[in-house]
Amino acid sequence: MDSKSIKEALTTDDIIRLCCALQGDDTVLYDSQQHPIFNTILDHKETASGRKWALYYYPETGLFHCYTGDGESYDIFTLVQRFLDLDFTGALRYVVQFFHLKGWGEETVTTEEHFEDWDLFQRAKDLTTPIASTW
Repeated sequence: MDSKSIKEALTTDDIIRLCCALQGDDTVLYDSQQHPIFNTILDHKETASGRKWALYYYPETGLFHCYTGDGESYDIFTLVQRFLDLDFTGALRYVVQFFHLKGWGEETVTTEEHFEDWDLFQRAKDLTTPIASTW
């Protein structure tokens, strides 16, 4: 399985549960369109003005958006990476372990990025491999 499959398998309730675990409490606010807002998940980071970050989750896209901090959008793996200071593989493992996803052990979890990297290496190898001459 890959990271895309894992993200697609997670429900909004799953995302909320993970975010509550990360922030250390069950506080979830909602905007007028019922998008979850986590004001304390990034408390360890403050804006230059000292304001807390307001992190919104948009189930329609599966992305978070930070309106008061960095102004960036990111997925659940990037959120875990930033919050726990992990690399992508570590964040992927954390999510798999947090939800006890069966059949997605360390040896079976892959990332699209991994395959794209190997594909690039193979293409470069194909371009640099000399063609044997039969003349």
